[in-house]
Amino acid sequence: MNALITRRDIIKTALFAGFSGLPFLAEPDMAICANPARRAEGRRLRAFKRLYFPATLYPEFIEDGEGKFHGPFLDHLDNLVNNKAIIYSAVAAPRGIGKTWDVDIACIYAVCYRLRKMILRIEVEQDTAADRIETLKKIIMTNPLLREDFPEIVNPVLEFKGDARSAKNLKWSSADLKFSNDCKISSRGIEGTIRGFNVEGDRPDFVLINDIESEASVVSEVVCKKLRLTMEKEISALNGQGTRCSFLYTQTILCVGCLADEYTDQKQRPEWNGWRLPAKLSEPSFPQRRVGHWTEPQRRRRV
Repeated sequence: MNALITRRDIIKTALFAGFSGLPFLAEPDMAICANPARRAEGRRLRAFKRLYFPATLYPEFIEDGEGKFHGPFLDHLDNLVNNKAIIYSAVAAPRGIGKTWDVDIACIYAVCYRLRKMILRIEVEQDTAADRIETLKKIIMTNPLLREDFPEIVNPVLEFKGDARSAKNLKWSSADLKFSNDCKISSRGIEGTIRGFNVEGDRPDFVLINDIESEASVVSEVVCKKLRLTMEKEISALNGQGTRCSFLYTQTILCVGCLADEYTDQKQRPEWNGWRLPAKLSEPSFPQRRVGHWTEPQRRRRV
């Protein structure tokens, strides 16, 4: 027969799991963690995905049980979330491999274990940014395993049934989320206001830039120049506002010479520690791009 799990056991296990605030224990009527051992085991991101999102372990991308991309990428995300040093990272991978979903899971992981206080996601446009927030909302409200082991996060959301007007001290809008442990996730389009960004006085300590280039933007010199300036002058500057901030830029390389190609090239941008999942590039057939835009060195280069 299993021994009765005491309140002290819950506190000790939760502290081991990395959750330091424990505000839910101050409310005796609030549900407690159903499986402290599982919660403690999920303290690393790779285990968190396996335990709480088992349906997302894509077999077509898995080799030797870990995966040639997802395992190392999850470990990379784990290091970025847990390491409070200032880190810049750029990762390029093909579309459809699931990198954005892994980033979604990393956001939930960071909130559940209170590893980052203010996460800012930057997308190609505000509609896409709102879609990412809606995805995170759906995860929180529909994942029964998260509800069992992180009731202090999920139950307050379920109490107001996702209606932002009834959120009280929480935030549940199309652009910003605030949870009961005071962790926040915001999502903005690249065209929005990024310089000096803060929510209730909290500045980002983890910035996730995802697929901010499109097939249309890479053929426009004006748009490409604007994106570079935004990355250099606004996004990178978020680190100089009194908060130690880490950055992750994930993108599919759309053509040689695009922003993702530049930022994942360790010779051009060594500070971003670029990592590429190998993929073959060919000269784009966009009619808008003039032949003169492709130099001979660019034509010879391949990822």
